[in-house]
Amino acid sequence: MGGAIREPGNVTPTSEFNFHVDPVAARSVVASGAEIRLVPLDATRQVSLDSETLSSHVSSHPSEIARFCELACRPALSRGDSQRGSQRLVLHDPLAVGVAIDRTLCATESFWIDVEPQGELTAGQVVADFRVTGTSQRSGREVLCATRPDSKRFIELFLRRVFG
Repeated sequence: MGGAIREPGNVTPTSEFNFHVDPVAARSVVASGAEIRLVPLDATRQVSLDSETLSSHVSSHPSEIARFCELACRPALSRGDSQRGSQRLVLHDPLAVGVAIDRTLCATESFWIDVEPQGELTAGQVVADFRVTGTSQRSGREVLCATRPDSKRFIELFLRRVFG
């Protein structure tokens, strides 16, 4: 989970938190040649858990673990309410875990990307090369990126796995 392709950042106008805190490491991973399936803010911002869904699931699947998890989510839900005007918990990292479990949870696209390692305003920014040129002229590396999650299916998986 990291970066933002076509979305604004969540720490700076251009940078997502995970890439922002260590942009050199993020750039190294992208450039490593490893098979990467990046789950950026573009996908994670489409998946959230609302207070009603959470309460309904816990009511229909009561357990100590479910009640604990519900209580643990309440502060984040309240923060979402004060920041966005709705009690929703955006499931950034859980979606990345979900995609690791089931790659079909998100549609993907290949993008040529690099990560800006420094910059007062841009450290950690994912730079996507959208130029229509030959691959030898593109900057960065081609990486498979999650773009459109199956939110309903992911929320069902998340609730089943985390809340029981």
